[in-house]
Amino acid sequence: MIQRCAIAIATVLAVLTPQLAVAFPLQSGRYSNGTRSFLLVEREGQMCFQGFVGSNLYVTASISRDRDFDGFFKVHETEERLYQDTLSQLLAGPIHSLDVYDLLGEEPITINDLMNDCLDEDDDFY
Repeated sequence: MIQRCAIAIATVLAVLTPQLAVAFPLQSGRYSNGTRSFLLVEREGQMCFQGFVGSNLYVTASISRDRDFDGFFKVHETEERLYQDTLSQLLAGPIHSLDVYDLLGEEPITINDLMNDCLDEDDDFY
């Protein structure tokens, strides 16, 4: 409960006072909150997301800066928002219900064909 309140406060501060928010650049890697995980990979300026959004939709999509919320990133064609809170944690989910995800250690990352297609794309990918 305390963690949820802290996340809510951090989200409100980041959204309402963007000049005070300190967001880090998105860090590539596999993130998990214990029940859900996803992969962020960057190659030559293109960053892509692969994992579940919502209750059961698995997507591979490009990521771009969110125009509505300073410091946030948006997974293309979804409501998924990403905010790199620290170098080893990020907030992810719909803007009204962000969860904390930890960057998993030095786990080897396997990039499948769909993720490669996303990373090779110059435009938005979904």
